[in-house]
Amino acid sequence: MESKIPQPGISLSYFHRNNSWLFIVQVPDNESLSNINIFMANLHGLVTGHLPIYAQSELYTEQNLRIIDVVTVTLVGILLILLLRSLVPILLLVGSAVIGVEVAYASLLGLRLVGYQIYYISGLVIPPIVFGIAIDYSLLFIYRYFEELRSGSREPLTKAFKTAGRGALFSGLSITLAFASFLVSPSPLLRNIGVALVLSSVSSLLPSIGFTYTALKGMSTRTLSFPRKEIPNPSDSRSRYLRFMVDLSIRRKYAVVLLMLVTSILALGVFLTHTTNINASEIVPSSSESLVGLDQLTKFFNYSLDYAVIRGNPNESYSFIYNVSAEAISRGALVYGPASLGKATFSEPTALTSRFYSHGYTLMEFYIPYPVFSDGAINFTKWLASTGLMVGGSNAQRIDIVSNTVHVYYSLTLPMTIILILVYLGVLLRSVALPIRLVLSLLFSSLVGVAVMFLVFGTVYWLSPLIVFALLFSLGIDYDMFIVLRIREEQGTEDERIRKGVEKTGLVVTAAGLVLTGAFISLTAVNMEFLREIGFAVGFSILFDTFIVRPFIVPAIMSILGKYNWWPGVRRAHNKA
Repeated sequence: MESKIPQPGISLSYFHRNNSWLFIVQVPDNESLSNINIFMANLHGLVTGHLPIYAQSELYTEQNLRIIDVVTVTLVGILLILLLRSLVPILLLVGSAVIGVEVAYASLLGLRLVGYQIYYISGLVIPPIVFGIAIDYSLLFIYRYFEELRSGSREPLTKAFKTAGRGALFSGLSITLAFASFLVSPSPLLRNIGVALVLSSVSSLLPSIGFTYTALKGMSTRTLSFPRKEIPNPSDSRSRYLRFMVDLSIRRKYAVVLLMLVTSILALGVFLTHTTNINASEIVPSSSESLVGLDQLTKFFNYSLDYAVIRGNPNESYSFIYNVSAEAISRGALVYGPASLGKATFSEPTALTSRFYSHGYTLMEFYIPYPVFSDGAINFTKWLASTGLMVGGSNAQRIDIVSNTVHVYYSLTLPMTIILILVYLGVLLRSVALPIRLVLSLLFSSLVGVAVMFLVFGTVYWLSPLIVFALLFSLGIDYDMFIVLRIREEQGTEDERIRKGVEKTGLVVTAAGLVLTGAFISLTAVNMEFLREIGFAVGFSILFDTFIVRPFIVPAIMSILGKYNWWPGVRRAHNKA
């Protein structure tokens, strides 16, 4: 056979160049990423492949979490100083957030002890979410307490707890419910992310209400105001901005809604016309050992392996197998199967044909001329799958995980999130219009945020848009609930109540939005492109939602709906004009 069949093109030069050697190591399927990192650390050489890439991504993520924590505390601390200018309230807010983060990490440790492992990408969203939400809820409570103190209210703490505490509780439950939609997803990755998200929301809710209330109960107003002579005034220059925006929104409400529709169409166009990627350089730094090794690999045996299986005896589908093999070889691959060996093809069945047949299936092996996970490898594997073959291997597994996760999220998890939000808020607010309007405004903010992310970064990691949608569709509920619940408390005509509610609660919303933005912007300080994309997109979206959507878009829609905002629920008599 060797005298009649050309050599497949593999020689020692593929495994030895200058002073370097290439070794191919078979790793057990159930090997842990931590053990792979240990193996890499103790080996005097470069290790690459899909498992080393994942292992180093986990390692760098854990290292970046420390940077994220420091940057988050610093940014949030600066923002709180500018917003409150009083020491004790700032310490209370940061203390509440730190307790929330510790509760979340303790919960993660508990899950690991019982055998449940949180995927490292799932864990990276915990610090900014917990830090941001815990401070948001505590800020809502403290701002309302300051307002009651300044108005001379009797039992200001009790009244603040009943109003702001109820708002934080309802909002926290709605966020948890939205995150819980991930737990019933058929995608293992989405379920894992869902566990981390639910842990984050619950961990931030408990200390922000319990700790803040208990701490305020034992403090005098003089202590709260230190080093100032009076307690901080919640009203500042943002009040003028909010007043201007809500007045303009109500006066030009139809133009505002039209602007929203046009912007939504443009953002949707950007979302649909831009593509995502699955590049390894998104999840590990360019200087990492696995990527450097991947680059070095191209100088040696520059192939990755795909397995393809076809049902039935190869003699029955020989023509199809031959055509696929010939086309793959023309694309630069080495094909070992019933109709080919390396770059040699056989137009008729040979004695070797039956060697690739077993138990009702025929095997073909494709050594494709691109490193694992590269664009060339992924495109080749997609072509191979499009021929009708059942394709396996690292590239095919990656494609399946991505396509399945994306499909499940947009076709099941996101619609379920929307349905849960609609039902929960419909029952809570006794309204049909308010939950629908809230979902539409969240969709608007999310689309704009993802579109801007595409415009800034070009192509982004495949998981980035999903996480941005997931976070905004849940975190955005907070600010809307704060405003709506305050509007229900106010008196006067519908437009007057909208003005008062946005102006009074808008101060909390803008402060909370700035804090949450600072928490997520901290992700841009790390050396992983994937985290920078999420940090920028979520941070921008929260700012957009805080300073444009809530004080400008929402009042216009609510003003148009008028009394139908509350249908079919019945408003209290003192709220009627």
